Amino acid sequence: MHITCSIAKDNQQSLAADIQLYFQDRGEPDFRELPSLQHGRIETRSIWTSKAPNTYLDFLQVGQIFFIARTTTDEKTTKTLLSILTTH
Repeated sequence: MHITCSIAKDNQQSLAADIQLYFQDRGEPDFRELPSLQHGRIETRSIWTSKAPNTYLDFLQVGQIFFIARTTTDEKTTKTLLSILTTH
C-alpha cells in the first residue's frame, strides 16, 4: 500500500479552495484534542476528515481529505489566533 499526504498549497489554489468549501459547514470535528497550556499559550487542535472527495473534487487520485484547525490563545493578552491547514 502506498500512502501520500500532500498539502493543498498556493500553487493549487483551485484545489485548496474546493477543500475549504467542502468543509465550510463542517459541524463537530472527528477528533478534538483537549486544550493544553504550553509556553504561555493555550492551544486546541481539531480535525475533520472525509473520504468523499473523489465524487466532489476534480483532482485525480485523492482518496481522503482533511481539515485541521488550531486555536491558540495567548495567556497574558487573551489574543486568539486560528490556523487552518487543508490537505489531500
